[in-house]
Amino acid sequence: MKTINWLADPRGDLPRRPSPLAMGVDDDADVVSAHDSEEHAYEAMYRRSWSSRLRLQLRDAEDPMEPATERPVLIAIGAAGIAWAFVKRTESSRT
Repeated sequence: MKTINWLADPRGDLPRRPSPLAMGVDDDADVVSAHDSEEHAYEAMYRRSWSSRLRLQLRDAEDPMEPATERPVLIAIGAAGIAWAFVKRTESSRT
């Protein structure tokens, strides 16, 4: 997934979606204005085209599974593939 994130934004040019304003910061006009300009840059890029939207989504995409879950699933898929290949090989040697 890290490779996909990097391929979507290899130079780090795409704007990041700003995090929500912290409690108590809304009184500071400079912080609010900086937050608004970051959000505007992100939204402008998101609305620009479908390819920009796709790049932003791919850059921010996360792994669908936790690594602790992903490894056993991948091992099970690999074991099933090996078993399938072994069965196919055994069937072809019988005929």
